[in-house]
Amino acid sequence: MESLKPLQGMKDVFDSRARTKRIMLNSLAEFLESCEFEQIDLPLLEETDLLLKKSGGTLASKMYSFIDPGGRNISLRPEFTSSVVRAFLNKDIDPSVATKIFYYGQIFRYSFDNGNNLREFTQVGCEFIGALPQTSDKEILMTAIKGTNLFLKDCSIRIGHMEIINQILDELNLSNRLKFFISEHLNILKEGDSGINKLKEMALKLGLISDTANEELSANKDKGELLQSYLTNMGMYNLGVRTIDEIQTRFLNKGIYSQSVDSFINILKNLHQIISFNGDYKEVLNYLSNNCSTKVAETIKDLSNLIGLIKSAEINDIEIDLSLGREIPYYTGLVFQITSEYEDEDIIVSQGGRYDDLISVLGNNQLSTPALGFAWNLDALQMISELGR
Repeated sequence: MESLKPLQGMKDVFDSRARTKRIMLNSLAEFLESCEFEQIDLPLLEETDLLLKKSGGTLASKMYSFIDPGGRNISLRPEFTSSVVRAFLNKDIDPSVATKIFYYGQIFRYSFDNGNNLREFTQVGCEFIGALPQTSDKEILMTAIKGTNLFLKDCSIRIGHMEIINQILDELNLSNRLKFFISEHLNILKEGDSGINKLKEMALKLGLISDTANEELSANKDKGELLQSYLTNMGMYNLGVRTIDEIQTRFLNKGIYSQSVDSFINILKNLHQIISFNGDYKEVLNYLSNNCSTKVAETIKDLSNLIGLIKSAEINDIEIDLSLGREIPYYTGLVFQITSEYEDEDIIVSQGGRYDDLISVLGNNQLSTPALGFAWNLDALQMISELGR
């Protein structure tokens, strides 16, 4: 009967596959415990505002949200990090003491693709709160790699670093609005000329650039409506610790000036050349060091040292991708993805990164705490590992 089928994007798992999945989950949980992470169980439902505040609204269209019988706007969790941070803040843990937490369970993300894409996933992951980069970036990377190697031996890792991108953009003498716009669309910029043209048209539509440098937008254009349109198009509901009202006040008080189209295109071309340089990771890092400022080169050197520390791990290929992580706006430093090939396609089996500002954002600027974490997609791990049998 049609009515007895699971919802699209959901699936029933029987017999040996269910048993295998449970064994894999237990293996990862035991592995994380051996790495001194302590387990936390978290609610399946959270207030929608918490999830939007954490994600910057980028998950808004993918969340299963509804009004509960008590009139509250709540959502099925689309990931775990916001729940972990909420629990951390609620328990009032001493931020000066490093806290290592792991979790597992279901997450839900809607997909508008009517194909075979899943909308329910099982994640196993961990967060390292109070974790300074000098000591914890390597630990988290090695934990992700070793856990993956429990089931897969043919893996690659893609590494980015949000601080490098932010430093480069800071040196381009752009408005904050334009820096944010560019950084959120680096994946489009990587497309080359076609991507540059797309970004030009988007920026023109949003009023971020014009045919005349420093042209002030016409007085009869409602600046408040422009800001609302901009945030809506960007899918943003909160920027850092500021509310949308605070952003609008600052935006209107400063006036709105747009950059020239020609200047904008030249900036995009130069930035495309930097983020699209391909080759061995050593060649990429050397190229970046030679074509960026001294300040950026120092961060690149730190990244190079980190990669040197993980070279002994069972990883086939290390790739540098500076566009990585832009779709998740709370990342502030290291970002990474571990992938494995499945039917001639690279599948992400684990991903994560550093989010040093997130606890401050969710804690209303009351607490500044470095942190990073990652999660395995258990469904992807199982699918690929079963193929290799």
